[in-house]
Amino acid sequence: FHLWQDLSFCTSKGSASLIGEYRVKKIPLFFTPDKTPVKISVKKITGNAKKKRSPAENASSNIAVSKAQASLCRNLGSNRFFWSSGSFHTTFSMINIRKSDIIYLVMHIHIISFTQAGVSLSERIPCDSSVFIHDTNLSDWVKSHFCSGNALVFIGAAGIAVRAIAPFVRDKTTDPAVLVIDEKGRFVIPILSGHIGGANELARKIALAIGAVPVITTASDVNNLTAIDEFAAKNNLAINDMNLAKDFAAKRLSVNAGDARQKPCFTVSVYIKNDILSLIPKCVVLGVGCKKGKSAGELENFVKETLEMHKIDYRSLESINSVNQKKDEKAIISLANSFELPFVTFSAEELNQIPQKVSHSDFVEKTLGTDNVCERSVFKAGASELIVPKTARDGMTLAIGIKKIDLKIPDELKTFLI
Repeated sequence: FHLWQDLSFCTSKGSASLIGEYRVKKIPLFFTPDKTPVKISVKKITGNAKKKRSPAENASSNIAVSKAQASLCRNLGSNRFFWSSGSFHTTFSMINIRKSDIIYLVMHIHIISFTQAGVSLSERIPCDSSVFIHDTNLSDWVKSHFCSGNALVFIGAAGIAVRAIAPFVRDKTTDPAVLVIDEKGRFVIPILSGHIGGANELARKIALAIGAVPVITTASDVNNLTAIDEFAAKNNLAINDMNLAKDFAAKRLSVNAGDARQKPCFTVSVYIKNDILSLIPKCVVLGVGCKKGKSAGELENFVKETLEMHKIDYRSLESINSVNQKKDEKAIISLANSFELPFVTFSAEELNQIPQKVSHSDFVEKTLGTDNVCERSVFKAGASELIVPKTARDGMTLAIGIKKIDLKIPDELKTFLI
């Protein structure tokens, strides 16, 4: 299964960036399909690579992990990870840190046991916390852990778990994974958020670890179909409309049963789609510049109106980028907080190194040392092309770019892709 351990990095090469190869002194135990190196991507790069730091210290948000068949995807800015799928190995000597193929992967597991036998069983399941019912209040325990990115594991009767979580259940896109295990460790049953929350996948991992049977009841799984919402979660894709996702799943089951009259369809796009199920990749980057002292409201309205004008879905946004001189600009910081995105800045020298052609401003070059902040920062952040070139308004500039993504869609889903 997995064990949390400190993940400390020592750089093999001194550089101003964390992109590179790192040897790991302490590593977690993994489920992995082979012994090939695990790839870890750090999305926001800060600090000096010569100084030994944890991933969380070097990436103030969005630690990302990329690996074949990785699952249970989350973006919680934590330095605790686990990988899934395949057979059990405990040793990796080299980890490659890259910007490509980002998958977010973090889950915090909390266990509550209702009998002494359950307590003994819980000791076989690595977790963030484990409590005995007599040492806590059940409702308070559920309330404190019932949030996206967590997994609540009840070792006891399913009815107790259902009644305990009922007041807190809200939405399948945000509800955490909830599982029930009998005290003998014979069955592991995901009862909430099987796909998006990762409960089904976690049930399989726990079952394998303790020698139990995972009891999976979701229709797509029992029919050996890849669930569209689980595929989206594993690949960090937003879903434009959960009702359309539900309709897609229902039609797909009908097709699987032999009814060819209702063929479902979906698309993958960063643009707003209202009449078709759309999976939205987080691959759009913003380059922002503004005069000192601009109000947060002004800048946010400017960005939102530009996105709307070009029909770009805000859920596709990956980061906000600018020049170092703007790292303390309150309006841009507020914008990043509003969209819950990392705010990344680059030196003028770094921006000037990009090979792409951008528009030129003598004034900006004289003031900041680079002739264009917004377009250059978009390319420096990894965009392959501009989808909105430099746009200016009242002392604010904005450029929007898109990154190339390597999305591997299963053949069974490609049939329905348009």
